[in-house]
Amino acid sequence: WERPLGPHELEAEVLQAAMDPARAQLALEHGLTHLQLGFDLLGADGSLGEPVAIVRGESEHPLLLLKARFSLAPGTAARAKLLHALALDDQTVSDVSFTLYATDLRSPPVPLAHAFFNLEQLVTERTDALNYELPLFPTRESPFSEGGDGGGAGAQAIGALVASVRALSAMQAIDDSLDRHGSAAAALRAEAGEGR
Repeated sequence: WERPLGPHELEAEVLQAAMDPARAQLALEHGLTHLQLGFDLLGADGSLGEPVAIVRGESEHPLLLLKARFSLAPGTAARAKLLHALALDDQTVSDVSFTLYATDLRSPPVPLAHAFFNLEQLVTERTDALNYELPLFPTRESPFSEGGDGGGAGAQAIGALVASVRALSAMQAIDDSLDRHGSAAAALRAEAGEGR
């Protein structure tokens, strides 16, 4: 059995991944033979899954999975980023991203598409996000985006992920700390003092 999620942890998991087979074919034509999933926690932490060989003509990639845990305990960079993000009126700054990469296993992975999940949603809905379908949009950096669609407004999804994000306890604790102290800076100072 896997150990239970701790009160200051976030778990990100991709259970299914699907991508337009034409995009996968373009990757193959560019010598990129494998797909790989990545997760970015506001630039403070992240993880890459195992590369999986592209199968010509397939849209479903059952082995393309990702599961990672991250600490949101007081004193971590991820917690500090989340405190600052939750303090802002712009909810998009608390978006975490799942990125689909293509790689030839020798060079750095090339970002093809990404999907976003807003961590504030866990607090407002008071539940973890389980089996959540997220559309994959082409990245601006993707050499395969058609006509420069680059994931901007009006970009078409090129696939989807079914993902789970578990962090309700940690996110509620961060939100409570922010409410109690009035600002991210005050919460960080108070948490640093409690850790001594």
